[in-house]
Amino acid sequence: MYTDKRGVATRDQILRQAIRLFAERGYEAASIRHIAHDAGVNYAAINYHFRSKRQLYLTAVAHVLDRGRKRADTLLSPHDGRQSCKSLARWFDNCLMDGRTRNIEHELVIRGLLEDSEVRQLVQDRLLSPLVERLSTIVVEIYPKQSAREAASRATAIIACCMCASYQRLLWNQKHRSTWEKSPIRVMFRALVSG
Repeated sequence: MYTDKRGVATRDQILRQAIRLFAERGYEAASIRHIAHDAGVNYAAINYHFRSKRQLYLTAVAHVLDRGRKRADTLLSPHDGRQSCKSLARWFDNCLMDGRTRNIEHELVIRGLLEDSEVRQLVQDRLLSPLVERLSTIVVEIYPKQSAREAASRATAIIACCMCASYQRLLWNQKHRSTWEKSPIRVMFRALVSG
């Protein structure tokens, strides 16, 4: 659909600004006119590329979720059982990396989870279900005697730890960075991974 470079660049710029504004203000408070202004495009460009504010919002959330899943797929790629714990720890730490873009992405997903049932379903379908499946495989590599149900439960708990830690890190400022190593959530994650 988007064959010309300028059209792709315009769509990407709108999407970047939409992610930022929806994360900062929420769906209701972020206006299409403000997104268009910040993206440096006219109002009609948003309708052309996304059809509606709702479609732009859902596309923005899906884009963020897909990026998170791709990062997880890369960090949790197939390997032998000895590397599984290291792989999980690397993925967990990557989820919590600093950076304005990552913070905005986390804010958008967290806000969407709290405010919107359609976003909750997107999170379930595009991120959580595939992640539980992948993490369950890794848990079985670490604990070969666990049943599929136990592995899925442990995988779900690992994801919950990661989500709580992401939210906690968003609330903390840089002054509290040293306390993160002793965070109860990080301790709980290590216990889930190492038994």
